[in-house]
Amino acid sequence: MMLEAKNLNVGYGSRLIVKNINLSVASSDIISIIGPNGSGKSTLLRALARLLPVASGEIRLSGEDINKKNEKEIAKLMAFMPQSTDFPGDITVRELVSLGRMPYRGFLDEFGERDFQAINRALELTNMTIYQHRSVLALSGGERQRARLALALAQEPQLLMLDEPTTYLDIRHQLELMMLIHQLHDDLGLTVIMVLHDLNHAARFSNRIVAIKDGAILADGNVNRVFSEDNIKTLYGVENTILTLEEGGQKHLVCLPHDLVRRTGN
Repeated sequence: MMLEAKNLNVGYGSRLIVKNINLSVASSDIISIIGPNGSGKSTLLRALARLLPVASGEIRLSGEDINKKNEKEIAKLMAFMPQSTDFPGDITVRELVSLGRMPYRGFLDEFGERDFQAINRALELTNMTIYQHRSVLALSGGERQRARLALALAQEPQLLMLDEPTTYLDIRHQLELMMLIHQLHDDLGLTVIMVLHDLNHAARFSNRIVAIKDGAILADGNVNRVFSEDNIKTLYGVENTILTLEEGGQKHLVCLPHDLVRRTGN
């Protein structure tokens, strides 16, 4: 297993947000974590990336306790793309992507040929070479997300974690980014775990869905099994219909929510 969590509990102070999670991630997985606001999706993802301390339980990365690895070892195996990032006003795209090489260098080391190759490849893979000398602040929202993705790829990770990568993007740039992530999974063999709010993106661009409710796993499995009307109703409290659409010879599951579940009792 690429990543494994056993009996994982994570919280803030005395309040547990993630409760007794058991999760195994194989190297071939591209996983979407779905669930309502406040369900613990991002907390779980950040804990798996060792960005949050765990109250109890164990996380193993490439078979070893993640707490026994130093930060550089983790960064060579795993890259994390948060929901948003504050950029220095004068940093260019290439300078930003270059930061992804920090796990491979000492503080005062100069960039070597391997670093330049990794930076150039990350820019090419994300179609950002043309923007490499432009200030990050001069980019559009979609371009900034691709620049941040290039930063993650410059680490040459085996596992890519993304926390709501399509937030604030319009429909075209959402689709462009999701298609790129899926292509990177296929072409580079990247293991991908992403938190998504868009259910239809999760169904289309994942081979596995983990559904989280109240900090616990409600369902975990392939898309056809987890992406069901009953699970969506339980997760979000909405009546819905799951449709199967065919486009370009491929079938996609699509969720159409159409009413709120009416609560009974006092």
